[in-house]
Amino acid sequence: MSNPKPSASDGETQEGNPTEKCSSESEFLANTLNSIGDGVIFTDRRGLVTLINDKGEAITGWRRDEVVAMPIGAFFKTVIDRSRECCRNPVDEVLSNGRTDRLEGNAILFRKDGSECLIESSATPIRNESGEICGAVFVFRDVTARERIREERHLSGRLESVGMLAAGVAHNFNNLLQAILGNVEFAKGTTEHIEVRSFLENAEVATLKARELTNRLLTFASGGIPVSPGVLSPEFLAGLADRALYGSNITADISIADDLWPVEVDRTQVGIAIDNIIINACQASPHGGTIRISAHNFMCDDSSGIPLKSGQYVLVAVQDQGQGIVPEQLARVFEPFFKGYSSSGVHGLGLSIANSIISRHGGHIRIDSKADKGTTVYLYLPVSTAHKSSVDDAGMGEASFKMSGRILVMDDEPMVRQVLKEMILHLGYEVVTASDGAEAVDAYRRSLETDARFDAVIIDMIVPGGMGGLETARRLLEMDPYVRMVLSSGYSDQISFGEHRDHGFLAALEKPYRIARMKETLAAVIVTS
Repeated sequence: MSNPKPSASDGETQEGNPTEKCSSESEFLANTLNSIGDGVIFTDRRGLVTLINDKGEAITGWRRDEVVAMPIGAFFKTVIDRSRECCRNPVDEVLSNGRTDRLEGNAILFRKDGSECLIESSATPIRNESGEICGAVFVFRDVTARERIREERHLSGRLESVGMLAAGVAHNFNNLLQAILGNVEFAKGTTEHIEVRSFLENAEVATLKARELTNRLLTFASGGIPVSPGVLSPEFLAGLADRALYGSNITADISIADDLWPVEVDRTQVGIAIDNIIINACQASPHGGTIRISAHNFMCDDSSGIPLKSGQYVLVAVQDQGQGIVPEQLARVFEPFFKGYSSSGVHGLGLSIANSIISRHGGHIRIDSKADKGTTVYLYLPVSTAHKSSVDDAGMGEASFKMSGRILVMDDEPMVRQVLKEMILHLGYEVVTASDGAEAVDAYRRSLETDARFDAVIIDMIVPGGMGGLETARRLLEMDPYVRMVLSSGYSDQISFGEHRDHGFLAALEKPYRIARMKETLAAVIVTS
């Protein structure tokens, strides 16, 4: 861009002002600059501001009449993201060396009101007809929303990898727990020795506690699947707060919109997520105070800066008065076992689990925090579009008749297959076992040919290197539309336990389970079918 020298007919203007010609050109330039989506600032050769466009005012918070004739460095203050070191003034660099200058990476701009935003920027020299530098043009844009989405996607990918590992570990562990629990139950039934039975009961309790641990891992891995719509009532949130804050010196202030939209969530899973967030807020506030929990309706669109589809959401906010999170730690709070949320060293799977649960429900978690000023965690939950009938286990009560019939069991793990066989024999049924889907399909086909039908088929979902549960179920249904199938699995990322009926299963058994649960399930499946 060049600036002609002023003349008497042009009138007197500030030296280096790029809008120094006639009023029509000045208006045209002003309109053009104001239509640009980036912030633009012009300076003279001394670095004094001569013009700032509308977008520049919006990003910085400073008005045009406040900054004109002011050195740009007096109000445009930036630090390097992450390190928080002061950035050099790019306009000074341009005016001194005459080369276009860009701030490497993203910088944090301090707005007039003290708030912060991430920007990317560049400065270019303005020369007159003689080639002399007479000013500079500085262009910048707010990239806060873009960078937040990019970082959250990056973190999501990392958590997904950890989740896959957790799922594999939990699946194998639940198979082992099934073998342990089944054998412990049989051992209890074969001894009258009080001390031995006491030891076995302790082992049984420990096994069930281990199941709770794997359930937490599976929650982290899968996040839970929405099963039925419901309203997050004040009573529901108050109950979560009471349990999480019990025995602490912190009170809860709960505010729920009267017209709150229904959300399609698994209340147990979302309850775990909110409970973990409240516990973290409590631990981050060792000196007490109030935790504010609110829920209101939220319309998400492209301007929201939230990585969600446009639409209706319920926004739940949990705000504490604790010490906050420093910026360099904020991007890591969802990492498993991250330590640093508070001075007490809060760490573990809590926030990772919460993030996984909300993400798998089609929602999102966002955290705003400043050191020594507290933290607010925002949970966005999608609004229910239809009321689905919930999956339940109606009719799963104790059977009052003598157990009899033929049961086919498919499981790839020999220890599990053996203990399930013993459990079913103990209940009075005949048992045939198969190690994979192909073997189970052949066994079922032979049973139809010999008119020795199976009364029920128990199918494991995951079979490494062989035909798994879904394919087995499909083939059995093709052979016999009236086949009575029960899903038995430690974990599956293919379907959830709430979706088993969609694939032809009449019931589901989540490993590890007791003999009593097996008895109830088989009785209900055989009788009600």
